[in-house]
Amino acid sequence: MSTNGVSTPVVEQGVVEKTDKYLWSKWLINLVLPALIFLIPATETFTPEIKVFFAVTAWAVLSWVLSTLPETLVALMLPVFYLIFKIAETNVVYSPWTTTIPWVVVGGMIFGAVLIGTGLAKRIAYWTILKMGATYTGTLVGLTLAGIILAPFIPTAMGKMAI
Repeated sequence: MSTNGVSTPVVEQGVVEKTDKYLWSKWLINLVLPALIFLIPATETFTPEIKVFFAVTAWAVLSWVLSTLPETLVALMLPVFYLIFKIAETNVVYSPWTTTIPWVVVGGMIFGAVLIGTGLAKRIAYWTILKMGATYTGTLVGLTLAGIILAPFIPTAMGKMAI
């Protein structure tokens, strides 16, 4: 117990050092590899604008792969970096959000979260598993039946996958 009343976990010194070294190596990779892209000489096809685009995109992909930052934060920062580095205009960067697809996916994910949060999806799944029997085949048929029952309420395949 610490002095402020909050308990602190007891961690061995070696474990903390290994974790910090590993995190620093991930950050090093995440920052150095995109920087190396700037060292590639510009040509007719590999213009300075394309170098900036590749560096920013490589940073985002490496951030996702190495988990140096939360995925949502990287996804929000990527279009902003495209604007800051003048890679594309605002109407180009945010044009995918003007279509219906992202909003249907977001709606499906919200609906899926509501079904899971209220327990309705679990109740439907358990009910169908109970009715089909407690065997492997019965479980598979029950889960398939639960998906069929829930499918009419979800408008798109992306929303169905979210559940």
